[in-house]
Amino acid sequence: MKSYSADQVRAAITNGQLVNYYQPKVVVATGEVMGVETLVRWRHPVDGMVFPDQFIGVAEAHGLIDDLTRVVLTGALAQAKACSKRDWCWW
Repeated sequence: MKSYSADQVRAAITNGQLVNYYQPKVVVATGEVMGVETLVRWRHPVDGMVFPDQFIGVAEAHGLIDDLTRVVLTGALAQAKACSKRDWCWW
């Protein structure tokens, strides 16, 4: 597994390289979708899709986790707002 530096993670946050994916949360008894969970990925310009186990720890260790969380949450809220203006949602 490749290691990433704090500077690389900081650049990913600053340069908009983090991408939100959504996983439905389903009530098992009914099959009803009750919400979604946001899963962040890093679209690295060279390495492609980087999973969170390769960069979340770096963000935590170097004081970047609040900035990372802010980017993820802001994106999720913007997407939820856009979704609420439609009759359907892709999640």
